[in-house]
This record gives sequence, structure tokens and C-alpha cells, in this order.
Amino acid sequence: MTEKRSDYRRQAEQAEKANRQEAADSAAFPAFKQDQDQKTLKAERLKKKLNFAILVVCLLIILVWVILLKF
Repeated sequence: MTEKRSDYRRQAEQAEKANRQEAADSAAFPAFKQDQDQKTLKAERLKKKLNFAILVVCLLIILVWVILLKF
């Protein structure tokens, strides 16, 4: 089903209200903003670790294939 213009506007208004509420929360509660910042930093670190782990696994798989195909 195709999304109607009114549906799009309703979703945009809800998103705007949520953004305003979040801004009000972070202005009223600085600790809330710090919590979000810490969660964001933690997520970024986890992404980097996951990407590194995936790279290591891929390299190990390639190494195993090379060893298997040489012998």
C-alpha cells in the first residue's frame, strides 16, 4: 500500500515531537545527555572491535584455505 501524504506528515510530526522531548530531557537532565554520549561511545568501540574480529576471522579462513590447497 502506498503511503499517503497525511501519513507522512503524521510520522514527521511524531518524530519532531520526539526530538523536542529528547532535547528538553537533555537540557533538563544533563546526566541523561551524558548517558547517551557514553552509550554512543561504547557502541562505536564495540563496532570497531567487531569489525576487527571479522577481519581476523576472514584472514584465518584464507590462511586455512591456503594451507589446505598447498598440501
